[in-house]
Amino acid sequence: VFYNFMFALASRRAVSPFVELSDATKQIAAGNYDISINFARKKGAPKRLANDFNMMAQELKANEYLRKDFISNVSHEFK
Repeated sequence: VFYNFMFALASRRAVSPFVELSDATKQIAAGNYDISINFARKKGAPKRLANDFNMMAQELKANEYLRKDFISNVSHEFK
């Protein structure tokens, strides 16, 4: 029983960063580009993945701003 508990605890700790990342990607898909994740206490792949995700979110936010600005300018020119 103790080993099952320890295994469940270790599994939860190993999977939790990926659950958080999955939730954040759903927010990005919904158009919320202000999301970021922080895996500062993690090492290796999860930390790199979080950094790459945050960079992606920033770029998508910038692209969305440029798209809205372009549409606004085109709309103004048509008027």
